[in-house]
Amino acid sequence: MKKGTETTLGHRLRSIAEATPDRQAIADSSGSILTYRELLQRSEHLANWLTAARPTEPNIGVYLPSSTAAAIANYAITLAGKVAVNLNFTAGEQHCRAAIELCGLQTIFTSHAFLDKLGMQPLAPMLFLEDLPSEPTPATPVTDPGPDSTACILFSSGTTGVPKGVQLTHWNILANAEGLAARIPPTASDCMLGVLPFFHSFGYTFALWFPVLCGMRAAYHSNPTDARTIGELAHKHQATYFLSTPTFCQQYARKIPRHQFSSLQYILVGAEKLRDSIAREFKDHFGIGLLAGYGCTELGPGVAISTPTESRPGSVGRPLEGVEIRIADPDTLQPLPPTQQGMILVNGPSRMPGYYQAPELTREVLRDGFYVTGDLGYVDEDGFLYVTDRVSRFSKLGGEMVPHLPIEEAISSLTPSFVTGVPDRHRGERLVLLYTNPETTAAAIHTRLSQTDLPPLWIPKREDIHAVLVIPVLPTGKVDLRRARELAASLATRND
Repeated sequence: MKKGTETTLGHRLRSIAEATPDRQAIADSSGSILTYRELLQRSEHLANWLTAARPTEPNIGVYLPSSTAAAIANYAITLAGKVAVNLNFTAGEQHCRAAIELCGLQTIFTSHAFLDKLGMQPLAPMLFLEDLPSEPTPATPVTDPGPDSTACILFSSGTTGVPKGVQLTHWNILANAEGLAARIPPTASDCMLGVLPFFHSFGYTFALWFPVLCGMRAAYHSNPTDARTIGELAHKHQATYFLSTPTFCQQYARKIPRHQFSSLQYILVGAEKLRDSIAREFKDHFGIGLLAGYGCTELGPGVAISTPTESRPGSVGRPLEGVEIRIADPDTLQPLPPTQQGMILVNGPSRMPGYYQAPELTREVLRDGFYVTGDLGYVDEDGFLYVTDRVSRFSKLGGEMVPHLPIEEAISSLTPSFVTGVPDRHRGERLVLLYTNPETTAAAIHTRLSQTDLPPLWIPKREDIHAVLVIPVLPTGKVDLRRARELAASLATRND
């Protein structure tokens, strides 16, 4: 695919819809099912209203869960030549107000039903889709924004601090979708099971746009933890593609009957490391393997994926087409030889142009055209990428950098866990381990760790191993590092 006047999301959406008007396009767990003709008609109807009623507003907000209504709102914003800003409704009012202020939002699409379900009052300037006029608005000419124009602003998950507004262009999203399609080619009979929210980069690019750009179907559900409904939806629509996280997939393996996932062919998981125990449990139950992938919001988000014919244990697969990975020294960012571990830098057609209204932050993470991911890893002789940890997930003990992930992996068969460092008045920092399995004990975990090959320095003291009800997670299933660290610090303080 070459960049040109026709390489915009709106142009591609219209082309697909007009070529296959009677094909089913999108559906959701409420029972809503739309053909491509109906999808385009409803999207254009809302787009026409938007261009007439909000002609000077460049950014339009969406405060809705994954559903046909949310999809139509996003498609309409794009067809109107505006920028979609999907707000994280799980992050709290303060987070949303910050995003609203940063993007200068004067219009945010939502629904009475959704706010009633959340039990919240509307945030200005919310506009209810149910209250918009049903009569068609005369079409207003819209200039196609061009492939390098911003299509959306996505706020990073904020696992370590205040989220940033990531700008992705039409070309970024189209290139990323084409990259996935080249690795696991879809057909018209395929169906994407979409449960990740559209404020999440994988949900926006691959659940919202990938299906309609490829002329396939999509079926949405608003709650990725609702295993029962997800299983029923997958079975009803005979879903073949599914994007999720290892944490959610572990829940599905324990709660969804095998036959309900029997049609799935490609189950891509990311956002966190795929542990061997979860992969085995899922395959033993459903008879299909999980395909590990790797991505970042700033990269569109897809960087690398495994496929049924190309995968290796512990790897997140090979880079998508056009994506270049550089392994660099974490301090100097100078390239390292093949197979040597270092900082993962990525460049390619899906790399963001920058953070919204934050040029200083952009300059910090874009070096020589590459995005500095903050992740450590290496590439083997055959081009497979291995992600070993995040730079932020290390502690400095006695002058030695101690990674947290190997400690968690050492007890993964015993319990889910989270390791972090907390301040220590004697050593500067010490390790704290949180675990959730009520059938084990701190003593048992300490004994198990002591029996491994881990250096003694890497093993938390028994009094720093704490049982918790849950380890805080984000809506995507990824550990919420900030909240988990705060929990660990509070438990550690009690023992000081």
